[in-house]
Amino acid sequence: MEPIFGGDNNGTLFVDATKFAYKCSEGGGWHDFFRVEDVLVPWAPGREAMEGTTCRRMDFQAIDDLLHRHFSFSWNDIDAMGVHKLWRPQEWVQDRVDYKLRALASYPQPTVGFHIRGGDKGEEDVLRKRKTTEPADFIRATLHAWPGVKMGTCVIVGDDFERIQAAEALARKHLGCQIFRSTPYFRREGHVQYHFNHQEFPERCAGTVDFLTDIELLAHTDFAALTFNSGLAHLVDVLRVALYGKHRLTFVDASNERQDWWQPIRQYFRPVRRKKKRVMRRKQPHEAL
Repeated sequence: MEPIFGGDNNGTLFVDATKFAYKCSEGGGWHDFFRVEDVLVPWAPGREAMEGTTCRRMDFQAIDDLLHRHFSFSWNDIDAMGVHKLWRPQEWVQDRVDYKLRALASYPQPTVGFHIRGGDKGEEDVLRKRKTTEPADFIRATLHAWPGVKMGTCVIVGDDFERIQAAEALARKHLGCQIFRSTPYFRREGHVQYHFNHQEFPERCAGTVDFLTDIELLAHTDFAALTFNSGLAHLVDVLRVALYGKHRLTFVDASNERQDWWQPIRQYFRPVRRKKKRVMRRKQPHEAL
């Protein structure tokens, strides 16, 4: 058993947010946006000194590894426990989210969400030698995953103005949906992490709340076509299933890799259906002539 879980070592769990870019003030961090006082304590040198000992340093991946190794939790279990414990927005953040969700509720149903990235994502795709997910990929994935579903509203969020406009045009043409827009990203060049990290605290604070609102919008849509080339997609997937009780069938990975949970099931059943249709057609009298 690792010391963090044994004997008298179950003390205070601090979170060091000093290098965390998403905050509203110098001493801010996750606790600026979420109610976690009963679970996590923001770290500071003075707070650690009050414990009378030097704290053990661990990153979140190391903690996940301990849970996985010692308690045999699956990664899905760990993710679900995490959002149930930590995804509790502060009241002022929840008010912003609820305002957007009320607006979305007035639009035609069902809804499908897309997240269109630009900014530094293109450079990351090049470095990782992967195909960039284009606006057409989201529409194509939607048509493939849910054939015959008449989408009422397409919720399009992201940071790339030109790609978002392209996605809107394709969605109207091929899905026939109305467009629900979120708050436009504050830079036309899109999200560049280095640039964001050097913004003043008010800009970072406002940008983070906009980002969290987009996540909640995507987590609440009836369907979601995202890309696992972005870390946001995994979080949205976990929130949809673990917190909001949505079926995994309602989420599709629009990237070239198609990594969503339901994709192997689609691949397994669809060829069987196509084969069955061909057999049935051969039995038609007019085809035997």
